[in-house]
Amino acid sequence: MSTLKAAAAEEDRPWRILDVGGYFPPRDGMLPLPSFLPDNDTLVVDTMEYVGPHYQQASGTELPFETGSFDVVISCDTLEHIPSASRNDFLAELRRVAGRALIVIAPHALPGVRQAEHVLAEVLTVIKQTNQMLDEHFQYGLPVPELVDTYLREQQIEYVAFESGYLPRWQMMMLLKHQLMSLSNSQQTHIRLDQTYNQRFYHHDQRTPGYRRAYVIAAADYQLPAALVAFVERAASPNPNDMLTDLLEVALMPLVRSNTQLQATYANLEQLYLDLVSHYQGMADQYQNLMENYQTLSGNYHELSGHYHSLAASFQDQAGLQAAHTQAGVLEGEKRGLQHQLELLRWQNELLQQQLTSPSHRLIGFVRNVVRRIRGQKL
Repeated sequence: MSTLKAAAAEEDRPWRILDVGGYFPPRDGMLPLPSFLPDNDTLVVDTMEYVGPHYQQASGTELPFETGSFDVVISCDTLEHIPSASRNDFLAELRRVAGRALIVIAPHALPGVRQAEHVLAEVLTVIKQTNQMLDEHFQYGLPVPELVDTYLREQQIEYVAFESGYLPRWQMMMLLKHQLMSLSNSQQTHIRLDQTYNQRFYHHDQRTPGYRRAYVIAAADYQLPAALVAFVERAASPNPNDMLTDLLEVALMPLVRSNTQLQATYANLEQLYLDLVSHYQGMADQYQNLMENYQTLSGNYHELSGHYHSLAASFQDQAGLQAAHTQAGVLEGEKRGLQHQLELLRWQNELLQQQLTSPSHRLIGFVRNVVRRIRGQKL
């Protein structure tokens, strides 16, 4: 922006700048564009419902403005959320309301970008997070640089383009930011992370391999200044002064996949632990039922024994005594049946006691300790 204004010798004059698709939850009551360009007359349009300064709800494919209403029109990370069949019309509409230039910055299907986004999606699945913007990338497909370039050339539109957002660093930043999102009270840390990146790394990240492709497109009857072309050439090939991001390009994916495998192992162990606990609880319930049956049968046995002795004492004559003996024989048979059931219950009880002290029971304790350790070290 400063290069365009300097070329026009209008550094001190506020320009009218339109940001299409630039809504983001305001920080301190301010949308991103007005906070970045406070000395200009800025307006943000988006489809979101929001009431606040510097904002108007509108569709980027049908802008409610006269041709050439703004000095510069900006669209950042929006083109990829437009269905592919409508992207050329979207660019044409943005260029229509631009008086000098249109700046479009968006993720493109550049080498490595799809793979990097799929790795990020894997991580989000593991940490149980979602990213609506990323989901729409998969839904609509990323813009293809060759198609955008072909459209601009066919329309005989002057433009310059370069890659932006050094891909390994973008991947590292996204993983850090989503990890912060999973923590409580991390907003200030998130802000400091963004500030650190903007101050120390952003100017070194306008190079390949990039996550985004940036276009500066001339409006009708406007010629891009030579200084802008020189600026783009310088920005597109900086000399990076850190090796960490280059190492990350090689090391990040194995690290992420290792973490994914660790999380999957943890999930399997946790499920095994839950299954074993459920089995243990079932055995304990069965043991409790057997003990209750044992107590009931013991009570019945003692009741029958008492009944037998009562009958024997109540009959004095021979006939009554014979009947008592007959009844006693029946009771004795029932008694032996109860004794057999009691022996069976004792055997089942001993078997359950052996199972409860078996290696499977000890495995529960082992798995429980493993799960606790993994929970303590979980990324």
